[in-house]
Amino acid sequence: MMYVLLPNLILAQEENISKDKSVINENLIQSNKELKQNESPNSFKPYVLFNQKLINGLRANLELDDVEGTYRMIFSQLPDSVFVYPTENYYYFIFYNLGRCFWGNFRLGVEERDSGFINFVYWEFNDDPKSPDAPFWMKRFSKESGVNVVKRSNLKYEVSYQNKTVLFQLHEIEQKLPVKFSLPDDEEFIFRTCDESGFQFFLIYKRTHPHFMWVLNEEQPIPGILDSLTDSILVDRTSGFAFYLDRECSNRKILIGVRAQNVRRNNYWDGPFDQLADNYIPHKFAEYLQEAYPYSKGRINRFGMFTDEEGSRMAISPYFEYETLDELIEGFRACNKEPSDEFFPCINYDYKVHF
Repeated sequence: MMYVLLPNLILAQEENISKDKSVINENLIQSNKELKQNESPNSFKPYVLFNQKLINGLRANLELDDVEGTYRMIFSQLPDSVFVYPTENYYYFIFYNLGRCFWGNFRLGVEERDSGFINFVYWEFNDDPKSPDAPFWMKRFSKESGVNVVKRSNLKYEVSYQNKTVLFQLHEIEQKLPVKFSLPDDEEFIFRTCDESGFQFFLIYKRTHPHFMWVLNEEQPIPGILDSLTDSILVDRTSGFAFYLDRECSNRKILIGVRAQNVRRNNYWDGPFDQLADNYIPHKFAEYLQEAYPYSKGRINRFGMFTDEEGSRMAISPYFEYETLDELIEGFRACNKEPSDEFFPCINYDYKVHF
């Protein structure tokens, strides 16, 4: 049988953290423990990938151009119920075949699922990509192609195919203001999101020098360990996400950097730009997008999808894509030299504002 990896949120094991960690990490760990006190002891378990199954998958021989056959293989291995963490409604998977690794997803898109459609796509994963244009296979399935999508309740959909039914539970997130910090007068809360990395964020719009910011949601368990790079920058060990410690606003942590290699790989740590809260898009979202990115004026719908470029969406990526940590530090130091009113637009710079 083809081996399929269905990634789940993996939480850090606080008991193994050494005593010499920074005060910041101790606070993060304590916060995670408090958040998990109200959860079942079996809510989250360590995830184990056995090498034997990986090797078995590498020896498999699936016809990649048979998209429905690949859909059948993946769908048959899904449990009866799945939880879709990412807030653009992607359910990701990884499989191994013919000596290669493939990544992909099912997606119950907000504008398609109630009409009975589910999208399916996969591509060969390249650990050291020279070009972002890798070949991919995709198909939109519906009742006509033997897949039945039925809405059972808000954000819960049953998908049936060949005598198997899977309940897809989409991520319901209460869209309320941040609790652990108050927004400055020139900022507006847009929505809460969950990235495929497991990190949850607040998307904030800053009206002064119009731009967006991704702020870490510390009201939820943090799926990583943040180490101090400088007295103002924290970096997660696994994802490489880099945060500015905003001491003037209750020590909130503003995303200022992602690893450039992760962006090229298009992996789970390429940044939160591709996981907007599609189920909760506010009325003024498109207006703010067009203020921050003038080239999009008159060209996007309320979801930020370009109306003149099919399948293209505004990417909100106001952070550095860094090759090395030294490069990240150098960029941050340059921002520190800017006038005070230019500091946040600098650390949250997005090159697309000048298109």
